[in-house]
Amino acid sequence: MTSQKILRILVLGHSHFVNMLAPMLSNESMIFQPFEGGRRLSWVPSLFRSDACYFIGGGWRDDRFQKFARFFHKPIVVHWVGTDVLMAGKAKEMGKVSDTVIRANINWAEISWTTKELEAIGVYAEIVPLTSSMVTSELAPLPQEFTVLAYLPSTRPIFYGGHYILRLAREMPDIRILCVGSEESPFHFTSEPLPSNIEFLGHPDSLEDVYLQTTVLIRVVEHDGLSFMVLEALAHGRYVIWSYPLDDAPGLSVAKNYEMMREQIDVLYKKNVRGDLMRNFEGAQFVRSHYAPEQIAEEIRGRFYRLINQ
Repeated sequence: MTSQKILRILVLGHSHFVNMLAPMLSNESMIFQPFEGGRRLSWVPSLFRSDACYFIGGGWRDDRFQKFARFFHKPIVVHWVGTDVLMAGKAKEMGKVSDTVIRANINWAEISWTTKELEAIGVYAEIVPLTSSMVTSELAPLPQEFTVLAYLPSTRPIFYGGHYILRLAREMPDIRILCVGSEESPFHFTSEPLPSNIEFLGHPDSLEDVYLQTTVLIRVVEHDGLSFMVLEALAHGRYVIWSYPLDDAPGLSVAKNYEMMREQIDVLYKKNVRGDLMRNFEGAQFVRSHYAPEQIAEEIRGRFYRLINQ
């Protein structure tokens, strides 16, 4: 009796996604190995020993790695996430998208709207959701103090709605606002003093404790893919105000501008003042039903197994 071969998938792309997802996707029969680059083609043996290559994050350039992968007849899967779709659109306008890569690679996208954006540049992708390993089954009570959480990197604060968060802080000084994603203030677009109800948490090693302090996540952005923070906040029984709908997920409200965002905040805040705002149990159950890590991992492993053995 022969033992089943262990399949090895070489994983490349955004380090945050690779480091979170590779352990979550791996099991006793399929190992997702983060790619360790090196000079002078030192990575070629790892590529040769792998059964497939998995890019988490879009790739439109026909680089040396992909050329070697095709030479060794390794299937290449590209999983497009968020901003990569925007970058690919700009690259297409400048004529920098490789037709060879588009034809040769297998393309996946997290959510329906990014598949449509990819089609506009000639990339046809299947919808294959990703999820966060921080989807939890334990729901802590909401904090007594109404608290907003926002992701605001210092490099693109306006893109992530920093001007909305600043306005909200000034108009509602009684609420607490937590900002993650930057070690320094992301509000460098203003010279006015910042309201005292804004707190900067930098880059926490884990957002678990942050979600425990949160009532609602605000993510009103110019563009997004399937945000892990949205899934994590809902899974923790928190409320979410986002630029996109998510299959009528309970406790998630759509806002495209400040006025829509403020309207939803007012509704939640008034409920909180009355003592009527409960944990978002239905939203947490929605995420566990549709985006449970073990469910998503099984789907992706199954797709790679069929791809390698076809």
